[in-house]
Amino acid sequence: MRLLGVIFLVILVSGCNWQYRKAIEACHDRVHSRAKHQAEIVTTETLKSMSSDVIVTGRAKLQNGFGAWTNYRYRCSVYSGDRIGKFEMNEGY
Repeated sequence: MRLLGVIFLVILVSGCNWQYRKAIEACHDRVHSRAKHQAEIVTTETLKSMSSDVIVTGRAKLQNGFGAWTNYRYRCSVYSGDRIGKFEMNEGY
């Protein structure tokens, strides 16, 4: 019974973005590659667009060499499942 509850919770927490899982993972990989030390994804949102398959946007925190965290916004245009066409990442929320 406990396992069923955990599975339900995972589905509930993952929201409706499960169909864009590959696009989200590709974008998150790009965010993590920009971090010099560590990155933490704070929020993720997906939008269906006319020009690309999916637009993934959100907020992330990147850690510097001294342990301080800096806030960033990111935006990816993802084509064909996991191919990123455009990636932007700007400091600040």
